Amino acid sequence: MDWLILTVTISAYAILIVGIFKKRGMKSQSFFTNLLWSILDVLVYITAIEEQSSSLMLVFGCILGSFSVSILLIKYDKKKRWTKDESITLSIVFVVVFLWLYSGSNLLGLTLAVIAEIIAGWPQMKKSWKKPGSRITLTSYVLFLVVYILSIYNAPDWQLKNVIFPVAFFIYCIGDTLPLIIKWWKIEKRSESIKRI
Repeated sequence: MDWLILTVTISAYAILIVGIFKKRGMKSQSFFTNLLWSILDVLVYITAIEEQSSSLMLVFGCILGSFSVSILLIKYDKKKRWTKDESITLSIVFVVVFLWLYSGSNLLGLTLAVIAEIIAGWPQMKKSWKKPGSRITLTSYVLFLVVYILSIYNAPDWQLKNVIFPVAFFIYCIGDTLPLIIKWWKIEKRSESIKRI
């Protein structure tokens, strides 16, 4: 099951990368945001290893994917602007690292890093609601939903260390995917109406 989770995670990112190539840097994607997410993914992974979390393969796939997207956006994110959102995310990264090291608790570090990733993703979710992406993005996000469900199912128990990452991101991903589903459902309904005329 671990290898299936890793494969589906990488596939979801691969589809997202295809979308970036096709759309020349999808407007909702930011180089700096993805880079900071990558750093947070690494923090989640380190603390998950220490806690012996069952979601390691999922997090590892996210590291590979988010760094790949960041590298790709070096070329395709034409604006490459450091915004207030990135400053907030960077501040959160420092706070998470400080509290994790100060407390000496890997579980606290894992929890804070996951919360930080959700907070860092909030601006992107707002962009998704304002301007939903393409069918390629929708396909990618649906795969993410699938892999979070697989990871939750794969957890040996409901201890926080095993489920915090997949549950938190399943909920977040629903918020990110819903505008895409609504957009493409409306487009399908419109095209059906035109065909009837």
